[in-house]
Amino acid sequence: MTTLKLIAFMSLLLGLSSITQAADSGIYAGLSLGGVEANISKADGVFDNFNGKDAAYKFILGVRPVDWLATEVTYLDLGNPDSNSFSADTNGISGSVLGLTSVGPVIDVFAKGGVMNWKAKINSSKSQLLSRDGTNLVYGGGVIVHLLSLSVRAEYEHFDMDAGANLLSVGVTWTFF
Repeated sequence: MTTLKLIAFMSLLLGLSSITQAADSGIYAGLSLGGVEANISKADGVFDNFNGKDAAYKFILGVRPVDWLATEVTYLDLGNPDSNSFSADTNGISGSVLGLTSVGPVIDVFAKGGVMNWKAKINSSKSQLLSRDGTNLVYGGGVIVHLLSLSVRAEYEHFDMDAGANLLSVGVTWTFF
């Protein structure tokens, strides 16, 4: 009887190991939610030392042609961080390249770098003070946990724009091709 239980247990482990394996290569889409912190040291003499936090989200569309490389296009809404009586409404589209490495049967870590085309509006409690846009570097890294075609990811990103925003987020992606 003990041998039969051992065989059943080993069969279960082998079955689970085929379910929890590294990510599928292919096209994926997803959503991440998180928190952003924006820092502006000076904005056209309007104010000094803006430092605000808010919730943020992003939609992800990517392709992973091989295990160690992916590219992503992301729409980001960096919320409305506010500081004193000012707020910064920032959004944009980024394109990034990810270098990935596996650190376990279901876990990948990655570093990313790319560019973001962004638009920001700085508002006071009474009116819009100024509007800015630009294209700047974005970089960061994170960890991905895979379960079949579903992945959960946690990541940090820095947006090298006037506002110097940092985003910490958690999200899910689904590989469908």
